[in-house]
Amino acid sequence: MIKKLNNKLTWMVFGSLTLLIGGAIFSFSNESLFSSGQHAMGYFASGQFACGVFAAGQFAVGVFAVGIFSFGVFSLGIFNIGLYAVGIYILGKKYSKKRSIDVLQLVKWKFKPTVILGLLVVASYSDAQAQLVNGDFEAWSDQGAYWSPDGFATPNALSQNGYYAVTRSEDHPVSSEGMYSARIESKASLLPAASAYGLILQNPSQNFLEGIKPSFPVQGHPTELKGFFKYHPQNGDRMVVLAQLFYQGDMVGIGQFSTEDTTAEWSEFTVQISDYLQADSIALLVASYYALGGPPEYRPEGNSVLYIDDLSLSGDAASVSDKIEENKLKVYPNPCQGTVRVLSANEITKVQITNAAGQEIWETEGANRLTEIDMTAHPLGIYYIKVYTKLGVTCTKLVYTGPNG
Repeated sequence: MIKKLNNKLTWMVFGSLTLLIGGAIFSFSNESLFSSGQHAMGYFASGQFACGVFAAGQFAVGVFAVGIFSFGVFSLGIFNIGLYAVGIYILGKKYSKKRSIDVLQLVKWKFKPTVILGLLVVASYSDAQAQLVNGDFEAWSDQGAYWSPDGFATPNALSQNGYYAVTRSEDHPVSSEGMYSARIESKASLLPAASAYGLILQNPSQNFLEGIKPSFPVQGHPTELKGFFKYHPQNGDRMVVLAQLFYQGDMVGIGQFSTEDTTAEWSEFTVQISDYLQADSIALLVASYYALGGPPEYRPEGNSVLYIDDLSLSGDAASVSDKIEENKLKVYPNPCQGTVRVLSANEITKVQITNAAGQEIWETEGANRLTEIDMTAHPLGIYYIKVYTKLGVTCTKLVYTGPNG
């Protein structure tokens, strides 16, 4: 028994030293002692998954750890592993009356199924809530001259005149549990400077110039994006919130909310995402002007200000991957030089084509299994074909290269 206790103590000491060294490395690599966000690593770490010397979050690992699930020498939470631990379910052992709670006597091994079930329930809840990275805009990184919202790319880094289009605001909805929102302002008077475009977007590299691309994983089958906003437009500007769902790199679902009305008080909005079969990732774009396209057609007309906060996904969590095989959809040739054909094992009720900005350019309805589409009247580029059958909607990417492509 003594040998087992000594082994436990040895492993805890070893784990503590590892965390201390790891925290120092994280802080050195990040050039900051502090880290926050969904996945936070640093000497002082705060986030949903936090790892550091001092860690706080739903899942916290550190020498000093506070969270629902905590692992550390000093551990405080509901489910704990620690030498000095305080909580409901604790795994540890009393080495002296002054050092820790005798947990094994408290919960016994007969409670192991309860602990495991609790871990699974809370972990599944965490996954459901982690669909949008920093959707509440509480995590911001200090870039020296400006603050940047974690998980979003902004034009701030391209500022040439000290003006930053995206800033952290303490103005937030009354119902919000957080402290901040994102303030997005266009400056038509500064065009053509990149910092004049008031928008935020997502892509894997968080590089503003790369545009919107599949960024963060999603679970289940989200059908709506909800959030809160305030808007003060000028000169006919329209704000827009765009959500795009992807599967294996191809866009499969899209939805947007847009208005040109002044909204002085925090108001809720809903983006209805188009029907789709399956998605594995998502990306968002939020702008204080109608940014779905490029200049000169789509550019700020005034100095319009948009506040955005508390973005969240909702929808059906049921899997529909079995329907994909049944649909047996074929789009050919792809890339195409002129005519593209859409062939389905099931009757096609409708076919839509949208451009890369999500604007519909072609639609046909009717019961058929083969549809031919002439692309020669449209510009070269990337398009998305949505095919409606009795099983739902399948969306696939089409590359139009033109006759000489």
